[in-house]
Amino acid sequence: MSEENLKRVYFAQFSIIVEDQFVLLPYSAATVWAYAQSFQEIQSNYKLAADILFVKRPIDEIMEKIENPDVFGFSTYVWNSNYTDVLAKKIKEKYPDCLIVYGGPQISNEDEKLFLKKPWVDICVHQEGEIAFKEILLENLKEKKWDNIAGLSYNDNKKRSKTGPSVRIKDLNSLRSPYLDGIFDGYVEKNPEYTLNAILETNRGCPYRCTFCDWGSSTFSKLTQFDLSRIYGELEWMGKNKIDCVVNADSNFGILKKKDPEIVDKLVETKEKYSYPRLFTTNWAKNNNELSIEMAVKLNKAGLLRKFAIALQSLDETVLSNIKRRNMKLNNFDHLVNLAKKNDITVMIELIMTLPGETYEGWIQNYCKLLKYDNLYIESYPLSVLANSEMNNLKYKEVHGLQTTRVKLPFNDYVDEYEHMVLSTKTMSWEDASQAWIFTWLVRSMHSYGFLYYVCNFIVKEFQIGYYEFYKAIEEEIQKSSGLIKDIYKKQKKLINEKKFSEFYLTNWWIDPVGEKSRKQFYEEMKEIVGRKFDHPLLNEIFDFQNIACYNPNENYPIQKKFSYNFITDKQEPCLVEFRHGGIENHKSYKSYISLNRSGRWKTKFNPISQNV
Repeated sequence: MSEENLKRVYFAQFSIIVEDQFVLLPYSAATVWAYAQSFQEIQSNYKLAADILFVKRPIDEIMEKIENPDVFGFSTYVWNSNYTDVLAKKIKEKYPDCLIVYGGPQISNEDEKLFLKKPWVDICVHQEGEIAFKEILLENLKEKKWDNIAGLSYNDNKKRSKTGPSVRIKDLNSLRSPYLDGIFDGYVEKNPEYTLNAILETNRGCPYRCTFCDWGSSTFSKLTQFDLSRIYGELEWMGKNKIDCVVNADSNFGILKKKDPEIVDKLVETKEKYSYPRLFTTNWAKNNNELSIEMAVKLNKAGLLRKFAIALQSLDETVLSNIKRRNMKLNNFDHLVNLAKKNDITVMIELIMTLPGETYEGWIQNYCKLLKYDNLYIESYPLSVLANSEMNNLKYKEVHGLQTTRVKLPFNDYVDEYEHMVLSTKTMSWEDASQAWIFTWLVRSMHSYGFLYYVCNFIVKEFQIGYYEFYKAIEEEIQKSSGLIKDIYKKQKKLINEKKFSEFYLTNWWIDPVGEKSRKQFYEEMKEIVGRKFDHPLLNEIFDFQNIACYNPNENYPIQKKFSYNFITDKQEPCLVEFRHGGIENHKSYKSYISLNRSGRWKTKFNPISQNV
């Protein structure tokens, strides 16, 4: 068949644009096409009509790029679902014979009214998509009897017809690599306005069954693996093509004791060879061990480590039981964090608010207990109810009293996107949850982002109090004050009371005034607030130390400053300190650099260059 007579296939997998700069290549859609086009019958009848769409544009602009599509595949998730619907509906209206195929985690396995809600969709692929989509293309050349293809639901006059459960792909090495097959060649050059990141998939599956997650349900529990030869080749491609950050899609990196360290070695080798990738980020094994630290140390020394995370989710045993999770024992946690500290690694702790069984008092106290570790970054997430998670089961919601609301996401380019978040449970009312949120935001902002980190640690030591007592006292004083800090606090409280989670917690709008534009005013006001509760003769000096030690974009580093007290060694002696920092790297703004911090990059390097000066 001549090129012009081949059926035209389009794909779309619209990504998040992080801080107006960082974008993921559309790996899932590309992997589906890479596998399909490896079959001669598909090569003889179909062609990829254009590059895979992955950056949201005005819908009409996208429509102008689409010409006579025969098949259109969409990969959907919570950040692109509504945008995809608007575009797909327009395509169906203009090209009614185009076969519209949806896939991705956003496709509900249970919604019987799916095609009544979305009549423009012809077929939905559930779980892994490579084999199913290939079979769809082949059947599309015949009688279009979709019942013969496992793992589908299809539109039967707006009624949902299912073709039976998906059959898992046992041999991942039968799949093709979109990187090595050249599908992404030229994408970096064609998108110079963005910093492109790439997904690396080394295995599929997750042995855990966390009730809030759809991972185990979507790829089943047993791990299947890609060969190292494919992984090494993909890393070479990423280095040659100057990919900024490799985003590892594994559920538990480090769980494979022999293979995963070899992948780390190849990452380091690749960066030494090409100066790229610049960073590597992953979902670390849920129960990290010393091997994980060893891998993180190698990545850190090579400048590749974006974060080393421990996904605790909660410190409460009842909560962990409710969500079908078990964390490492506390003594193992202590050992791991201290080992990371010895190797100059910041540990990111992941927690989730309003999990079933969590209480206000338990959440606040456990959160503040973690602050004793001086190499932790604590990130707390709202609890989202994903379409195919156990938590979305009606009985589960009833047992735990989950009350949810539809929340607008920050990824609202051209079409608003939403997700369902848990507001309250049987053990935490919305009143308690909203108070917990505002306190958590305050501590996260001042401690994990560093703006009050050194002051807090100094006051806690000098006054022999706990971190909870310090930050609770600061919150009380802020509410009595006036000025910049009070205005920020009031706005944040208003946002959370209005359930505007995105503006409250994800946009970090407050970073610019606090850290850059009104930094001097912020520290003057905060010094007065702290001083009202914790007056100390060294208060002025510890705030001076704080202002420089937490990277200040308004200053030129290195900076030398004299102090009457050695805050580094905690001794009463004069000291001249030099502070050093490398700036915001390749980020377009200070806010982007701080917002995407997961490893204490706001900290300057400092050391005393002389004592008794």
